Amino acid sequence: MKKHITIKDLALKLSVSVSTVSRALRNAPDINLKTKEAVLRLAEELDYEPNALAKSLVQKRTHLIGIIVPELDMQFFSSSIRGVQEEAYKRGYNVLIAQSNEDYELEVENIKSMVASRLDGLIVSLSRKTKDFSHFDKIIRRGIPLVLFDRTSKNIDSSKVEADGVEGAYAATEHLIEQGYKRIAHLGGPKNLEISQKRLKGFMDAMKINDMPINEEYLITCDLSREDARLKATELMSLQKPPDAIFAINDPIAIEAMKVIKEIGLNIPFHVGMIGFNDEPICELLEPKLSSVNIPTIKMGHHAAQILIDQIEGDNTRIVHEVLPCNLVIRESSNKRGFIKQNKVSV
Repeated sequence: MKKHITIKDLALKLSVSVSTVSRALRNAPDINLKTKEAVLRLAEELDYEPNALAKSLVQKRTHLIGIIVPELDMQFFSSSIRGVQEEAYKRGYNVLIAQSNEDYELEVENIKSMVASRLDGLIVSLSRKTKDFSHFDKIIRRGIPLVLFDRTSKNIDSSKVEADGVEGAYAATEHLIEQGYKRIAHLGGPKNLEISQKRLKGFMDAMKINDMPINEEYLITCDLSREDARLKATELMSLQKPPDAIFAINDPIAIEAMKVIKEIGLNIPFHVGMIGFNDEPICELLEPKLSSVNIPTIKMGHHAAQILIDQIEGDNTRIVHEVLPCNLVIRESSNKRGFIKQNKVSV
């Protein structure tokens, strides 16, 4: 195994002091230009790498932040990670990434591992099964900066960055009403998640303000797995009076509902309208294309990293709560009036 080159090795080869080499490597203003060039040239030749652990012990920082997401195969979370990485790189930090796989126990273990790695701060989106928040209390008590994003909780005393789920859900539901749908269902997520609560609120607000009847049979929750979404969508469409439109908590859930609707021979959007949430790239590739509420995911990642690093560096230690605006992207799956006009269908 090749020997790790140290500052002391460089100093011996150049017959200078260790402190001289150290000042040259950090570009101190009081170092002689020729000496600095000689140190940098030798460091390059010998593949010198700074000892990150020793540096972190001196600075009391690792310049490493962690991010934990429920799943990596959703474009929403991978785009958010991209935003975190871009901002972190700009500020001189590296990013350690983990996924909870929608499992509470794994979320806890991920946090333990990251804290053991002496990272400077954490960015987390909660798993769908997280109902106990004591593992976050320990982080906060130890003074480790923490930012929650997207899936947040009022039970955790930390900074948060999230999309405006209430307004996004309101816009989606109102659009379905404007398209002439009468029996509108909401296929929501676990009740313990605040995003589920907020998107349900937006749905209910739009229904009430527009004097639309709210059928309790149309208010369905699923565990956010594709299997359960398919089961719950089948239950909805098996009702004596099935809904003629569905607003789903996210795009994967909406897609499973679309599969069920197609399999029973109904047309989307003529027989049943459909809207998702998150605006995943796959929405454009479906047949019909899926309407969805767009969230600025990369921006969300940028903001989460900005807040976290400001707290790490002491620029802003107060708790911050940012709510980013969403916008409804209307496509074929909810455009009933457009379908009727284009196909000259009589209602």
